[in-house]
Amino acid sequence: MARFAPLWHTWAILLGGLAAGVLIAASFALNSKHTGQVESLVAQLMRVNHKLNAEIQQRARIEKELEAARDEALELSRLKSQFLATMSHEIRTPMNGVLGMTELLLDTPLSEDQREYADAVRKSGENLMLIINDILDFAQIEAGAARIQRQEFCPGAIVKGAIELLRGRAEAKRLSLTQELSAELPDVVAGDPARLRQMLVILIGNAIKFTERGEVFVAVEPVDWTEAAVTLLISVHDTGIGISPDHQTRLFDSFYQGDGSNTRKYGGAGLGLAICKQLAEKMGGGIEVESQVGRGSTFRLKVRLEIPVEDPSRGPTYFGWTEKPANVTKPERVLPVTQVGRT
Repeated sequence: MARFAPLWHTWAILLGGLAAGVLIAASFALNSKHTGQVESLVAQLMRVNHKLNAEIQQRARIEKELEAARDEALELSRLKSQFLATMSHEIRTPMNGVLGMTELLLDTPLSEDQREYADAVRKSGENLMLIINDILDFAQIEAGAARIQRQEFCPGAIVKGAIELLRGRAEAKRLSLTQELSAELPDVVAGDPARLRQMLVILIGNAIKFTERGEVFVAVEPVDWTEAAVTLLISVHDTGIGISPDHQTRLFDSFYQGDGSNTRKYGGAGLGLAICKQLAEKMGGGIEVESQVGRGSTFRLKVRLEIPVEDPSRGPTYFGWTEKPANVTKPERVLPVTQVGRT
């Protein structure tokens, strides 16, 4: 047995070498397989990356095209608004001449038929001027040219002035035009009285236009008061034709008029309420409507106005003047509701 011992060692060495060779071959085979998989994955990733780069470039190109289209649309909108403003101004200038000459004509001796014709011309011209003014205001707002001014004024006086301006229309239709001013209404506020008057004239004028019988009622009260500002709620109620729920959702859209038959009957460009909405939002408020067909409508306008702060070092202010002019008096406080009533 001793002489066979070297053979066992030889066989063991051979078997060990064979096993090592098998392991090395298997390792090389596995490495080759893994290398192929890795190369395949790398190639796949490169294809995906190339595709992503192409998509990114396409998206960037689309974004550039969208930006160019947006800029072009904004420029077209600006040009449209500028054109409307220019044309409205150009039309308004000769219309003022027509109305002025018509007024002079009505002051001359005329026959009954001639006076009737001249009066019809005057009324038609006034209606056309209202439409032109609405278009001009709307164009200015759309172009961003409308600015909210700041000056001190009496809100009660503005409301009363707007009502008196339209009282003749109401009386012509035998409508009751009444008002109710809260006793808490401030004497003086700071804001844009012209824009506030414009919104009041639009709302009250619409109420008169769409009311055949009954009344138009205007109520004003403060609903949110701080040391720096006050929010006024102006409600305009009428007993007119009313607005259906379907039309109420689009009532404040530009150029929208609820019913074609009403448009033919009452006229207008459908811009008044859109102007009110945009101006109210510029003045920190808003507008909403509540209406029933055949029973009338109530428009609620909110505007936020500043409370003027007196500077003791400058003395009291009188509507923007540091010294009281000889022809300006501070407005009297508005009477309480119980005293004013529906006048």
